[in-house]
Amino acid sequence: MSINEALQAFGLNEKETRVYLALLEMGISKVNEIAEKADILRETTYGILKSLAEKGLVSYVIKSGIKYYSGADPEKLIQILKDKEKKINEILPQLNEFKKYTYHKPTVEFYEGAEGLRTVYREIIREPHKEIYSFLNMKYFSTILPFFAHQISEERKQKHIKSLLLMDDSPQAKEVQARDKKEYRETKTLPLVNDMKTGIYIFGKSIAFFSFSQKEPVAIVIENEDVAKALESIFKHFWKESKK
Repeated sequence: MSINEALQAFGLNEKETRVYLALLEMGISKVNEIAEKADILRETTYGILKSLAEKGLVSYVIKSGIKYYSGADPEKLIQILKDKEKKINEILPQLNEFKKYTYHKPTVEFYEGAEGLRTVYREIIREPHKEIYSFLNMKYFSTILPFFAHQISEERKQKHIKSLLLMDDSPQAKEVQARDKKEYRETKTLPLVNDMKTGIYIFGKSIAFFSFSQKEPVAIVIENEDVAKALESIFKHFWKESKK
């Protein structure tokens, strides 16, 4: 990053940057000298000097009725940032109170391919949820992500996240069910899932929908607390009615 880019990132505009750098290079100077060095009209330079003075980056002295300007030591830039940080930290609790009452717009993200599905599964267990609820056809899952079920279960187990899983009654599902205790999971069979080429996961305030199509596997993640709570209630209804 160049000096000009850094100063503009600090909050100076392009002309303020030119004037401030001119002052650093020349030292104490008159307006016409600053304007010439910065290649800015003299009339415009007055306004820029006033703006920089308000930011604490320019000071002046008067000699024989003439103003001579000087640029603040570059270390002042750090002090200004620290002062700003201190002020923000003082009001941060109040700002967070405002945030509590702000409507949170739902987000929707799409992922494609087997690698995209793996990414979503890791996103599901990224946060330390107490439990994850899911409808899953293990037969179709295994065709897209073979051997991945055990791997992701180990990662979930290490984070002490319990899985409640409603599955099909395929041989692949029975293999998973046999490892329930070892992989910190409870499973039940739900006939409704037998013909689903999909998976639905409810975790925290989000829901992930998986399509296990061999042609084009995709995942959709929706972050919306109301929808997540609704699907969690539906899951718990089926869980109560299902058998191991």
